[in-house]
Amino acid sequence: QRLAAGAASDAMSTTKQINLNVGVLGHVDSGKTSLVRQLSTVLSTAALDKHPQSQERGITLDLGFSALTVDVPPARRDSGFEKFQITLVDCPGHASLIRTIIGGAQILDSAILVVDATKGVQPQTAECLVIAEITVKSIIVVLNKIDLIAEAKREAHLAKLRVGMERVVGKTSLQLLGVASTSCAEAAGLRELVDLMALHIAIPTRDTVSPFLFLSDHCFSVKGRGTVFTGTVLRGSASVGDGVFVPVLGEERKIKSMQVFHAPATSVSHGDRAGICLPNVQAEKIERAMLCAPDSVESGRILVVTARPVRYFKRDTKSGTSLQITIGHETAIAKVDFVRVSQDGNRSEEEVWEAADALGDAEHAILVLDRDILLPSRALYIATRSDIDAHECRIPFHGNVEGVRSVRPRTYRWKERSGKVDRVAAPNALIVRDLFSRDADVSKFERLRVTVRGQGGIIEGRFGKTGKVRVVLDRDAEDPASLEGAEVVLRFRKFTGEKGVPEQ
Repeated sequence: QRLAAGAASDAMSTTKQINLNVGVLGHVDSGKTSLVRQLSTVLSTAALDKHPQSQERGITLDLGFSALTVDVPPARRDSGFEKFQITLVDCPGHASLIRTIIGGAQILDSAILVVDATKGVQPQTAECLVIAEITVKSIIVVLNKIDLIAEAKREAHLAKLRVGMERVVGKTSLQLLGVASTSCAEAAGLRELVDLMALHIAIPTRDTVSPFLFLSDHCFSVKGRGTVFTGTVLRGSASVGDGVFVPVLGEERKIKSMQVFHAPATSVSHGDRAGICLPNVQAEKIERAMLCAPDSVESGRILVVTARPVRYFKRDTKSGTSLQITIGHETAIAKVDFVRVSQDGNRSEEEVWEAADALGDAEHAILVLDRDILLPSRALYIATRSDIDAHECRIPFHGNVEGVRSVRPRTYRWKERSGKVDRVAAPNALIVRDLFSRDADVSKFERLRVTVRGQGGIIEGRFGKTGKVRVVLDRDAEDPASLEGAEVVLRFRKFTGEKGVPEQ
């Protein structure tokens, strides 16, 4: 078993340690960054609002990363690990930065939801809960700033708020690991929070055998050494000297060196937070990037995806809607068409889907993006509506990319026409009216099947000049006279954007 962050150092420490990535989510000004500052013992190059605009505005504008290391509790010693390194991912709380939050949430193993104890659930508290439900399986709720509540009322207020938060989380699929009460000003409740994380965050299964994939959130140059990409390993492993592909450059580079929170490392694997140094890269041209094993990640703009509705989104989302799609740190504009698996299956190797009117009518969708983006296998995506006010949920659906297509798959809708038997021409032949108008091109419908009182037949062709057609039944009718005036039903597939022959 490969050891995760910190254990893969040049000193080759014998301490078995695993890295756990824990998101710190919450409404703006709930005290997330102050909490991270109190908990962290090691800071990365992107921690505690180091971004100049963050310092100027006093709010978190980008993802921040820091860590603490704790002994594995006696109750979890059978895990095989001696220490947990907990990497805290400080996510922005401002509504306008939802795509940054989503980018950070996709690397998480668990999450902390920070709630201002004086205000309770706020708009972005709820939105962060939605993002957590999509990306992780468990959460810890932190009631922060408890020092701002009068001491005489504090216990009763927190008890009521705790019950309310348990009820809110209980309506989601998330496992609530616990509720902690903290004050950064008084350094209260921090030990209890650390104990909650160490005792209850599930130890994830790591994929160290798939092709290497690394999601970088920051990039900077080190004079005389190269360009450092800081980020998280999403799958696989890599070592110093390995070749990695840099898709943003379209070129391959060899890994020159690695660090894990300032400690030199010789290798990293799935789940690790690391810095990877590459030679001959101009950092000023790169903000966020992906590093991967050569030939392991494709790009495209036509995607077939699963589509899972978010129940808190209250508006209709119809086929043809344009919205934003975020995969990793990339966001593109997409037109969505919801589709169902063809009920009668595909009769050839050609891919065909039945069109659906709206989200909820189908479990899949076709996304056509405004540009090519990088698409790891089974990549998670999240759809957002930036045109909606931040006081309501802006995430209509999410899912996984099932495949990339070079051309848009064909989609169809079932159409139905009905007519009447005008007269019986023979025991197995009918003259049918009202299926088509006088000027219709009936030739497109020749050889298509119809039904009349449970019996099948085919359209042989036009009869006369009034729009009537001749239908030949599969077998002689038992009582031909009884078919006069009977309804004849034609059901066929009309393909989107096509003017060709209808199909059945």
